[in-house]
Amino acid sequence: MDIISQGKISPHADKTSKGKPTSRANSHEGLKEYLDHLDNLYEDIKNNGYKNSSVIAVSIGREGNWMTNHGNHRHTIAAILDIETIPVQVIYRHKEWQTKRMEIYNTSDPTKLSGDLKQHLDHPDIIL
Repeated sequence: MDIISQGKISPHADKTSKGKPTSRANSHEGLKEYLDHLDNLYEDIKNNGYKNSSVIAVSIGREGNWMTNHGNHRHTIAAILDIETIPVQVIYRHKEWQTKRMEIYNTSDPTKLSGDLKQHLDHPDIIL
C-alpha cells in the first residue's frame, strides 16, 4: 500500500513533491524510503521480538516521568505491539527526581516515607 499517494502523510508528501525538504526527507523518494524503513523496523520487531541490543536512551523528569531521547520509533513500535519491557539507558535524571530517588534508596523503612515518595516505590528507576 502506497500511503504517500493515498494522502495519509499529506504534510510531508506535499512538501517533498514540491521539492521542499521536511524534517524526514529531502525528496518524495526519500520520504518513501524513510517510511519503508519504519515499516521494516515494525515487521522485524513484530516477527523477531525486541532486540535487547536496541537500547533506548531516556531521561527522567522531576516527577519520574520518562522522556525518550533516542529510539522514539522503536519505543513507539514496542508500545503498539504491547511489548511490556524494553531495555533503556538513563542518560539524565532531573535533580529533583534524583533527590527523591536517593531518599527512597537511603530509607531503612519504606513504610515511613511520605505519601509523595511512597507513590514512587514501584517506579522502574527505584531500587530498594
